Amino acid sequence: MRLLKYIMTSKNLTKADAIGLFEDKRVLVNNKYEDPSYPLLDNDMVYIDNILVLPVKNKYYLYYKPRGILSMIGESPINFNKAIGLDFKLMPCGRLDKDSSGLMILSNDNNFINSIMNSNLEKTYILKLKDVITSDFINKLSSLTEMDGKALKPFKYHKIDSLTISLTICEGRYHQCRKMVLLCGNKVMDLLRIKIGDYSLGDMKPGEIKEIKRG
Repeated sequence: MRLLKYIMTSKNLTKADAIGLFEDKRVLVNNKYEDPSYPLLDNDMVYIDNILVLPVKNKYYLYYKPRGILSMIGESPINFNKAIGLDFKLMPCGRLDKDSSGLMILSNDNNFINSIMNSNLEKTYILKLKDVITSDFINKLSSLTEMDGKALKPFKYHKIDSLTISLTICEGRYHQCRKMVLLCGNKVMDLLRIKIGDYSLGDMKPGEIKEIKRG
C-alpha cells in the first residue's frame, strides 16, 4: 500500500488533508520523510506528529442510513463516513441514493466488499407509493420481465397495504426499484431497505451503526 493511502484510510482523511500533512512535514516513516507515493513495507513504522499510526484491522458494520445522507465516498459533510464519525474510512457494499434510507453494509475489507458486490444476495425494500395500489398495477408488476432493454432477474413482491409494497430483488441496477414501479404506472415516494442477504435492520434506528462479525 502506498503511504498516502495508508494515512488516508488509517485516519479517515481526505486526500487534500493527507497531502497537507506531508507538506507540513508531519509524516515520518522510520524517522525519515518519505514521498506520499512511497510503497510501505510490512516492518515500516509510520508516525504523524511523532505518534505511531497503527493499521486498522478489518471491520464490518451494519448502518441504518437516514434520508439526506450520501452513501458514496467523498468529501461532502453529509457523506456517511462524516455522519458516522469513526477515525478510519469505511467503504459501502452497495449504495442507497440520498432520498432513500435503510440498511447498508460497511467495511474496510476490500475482499469482503467485492464478495458482497459480486454476489446475487437478495435485497428487500419497503416502498411507499404515491397512488393506491390497484389490481392493474399488480398485474403489470407480476408480468414485468424487462427494464431498460435488459431482462430482469426473478424478483418477489408483497402488498402490505393500499400504498405500500415490499420488493425483493437479487440485482442492483441504478434506481431499479423506483424504475420498476414507474414502469407499472406508479411512483415511489419513500424507499427503505430492510434486508441484504442474511443481514437485516432489525430494531436499528436511523443513524445507528452496529459492528458485526464476519461469518
